[in-house]
Amino acid sequence: MSRAIEECGELLQVFGKVIGAGGATSHWDGTDLRERLTEELGDVIAALNFFVAANNLPGSTIADRAAEKFAQYEQWHAQADTD
Repeated sequence: MSRAIEECGELLQVFGKVIGAGGATSHWDGTDLRERLTEELGDVIAALNFFVAANNLPGSTIADRAAEKFAQYEQWHAQADTD
């Protein structure tokens, strides 16, 4: 669990940099934030997948819930575009 928390924290740091850069993908220090996001998202997904496997959690149930939530996000985004 600590690894997942650590990886999520690193992803949050990059999110903060993107917000601080006004959504730009290049940071003032020369960092490519899109590349960093890609790396940190991969790290978070790996940590969560490991957590699921190590704790014998129901992967298919989790995947179903993720698909439902993704569909909900798409609906919210579509509604925001029409408002």
